[in-house]
Amino acid sequence: MMSGLLDETATLLAAGLAVTLGTNMDNLVVLTALAGALADGARQGRRALWIAAAIVLAAAWVLSLMAAGLPVHHTRWLGLVPLGLGLFAGARALRGGATTGEAPVAAGGSMVALLLVNSTDTLATLTPLLAETASPLRLAIVAGMALGTAVLAAVLGRVLGHDRTRAALERHGAWLAPLIMIGVGLYILADTGTDMV
Repeated sequence: MMSGLLDETATLLAAGLAVTLGTNMDNLVVLTALAGALADGARQGRRALWIAAAIVLAAAWVLSLMAAGLPVHHTRWLGLVPLGLGLFAGARALRGGATTGEAPVAAGGSMVALLLVNSTDTLATLTPLLAETASPLRLAIVAGMALGTAVLAAVLGRVLGHDRTRAALERHGAWLAPLIMIGVGLYILADTGTDMV
């Protein structure tokens, strides 16, 4: 029993980490472009990442609680949201239409706003994962998300000084988010042991 709980906790920690890293690669590329133009860009970019992550987590938590009003056996169908978004984003990447885009603004508040607008994939992936997970285990997802945000913040600081790393991130970022969203959608649809029933 105890090893099952540890396995479920580790799985959800990894899911929170994967969701955060996978759905925020585009945000990392955008932040790299914006923050690279500022003298204290790394600091402002890291702060923007943490603020946006907290807002997205709060929104996902509230939406998952609203989904709790659904009959438990129906919440698994929320997995269709990240699955569909992942398939759509993957199709765009295949057609060459997946771009990170650059915004003309670079102030700290503008970075947060841009991250929030660009975080619908994180929200759409995280919400059903939280809704489908038993309450005590949700904290593992939150811990995974915090770990993922810490990794992104550290990577942002390193990437700003390395042109090769920045180019690789721009090349592969468009593929990572769709794969993570598809994986999380399939996980939720699988109706695993981390569910509320």
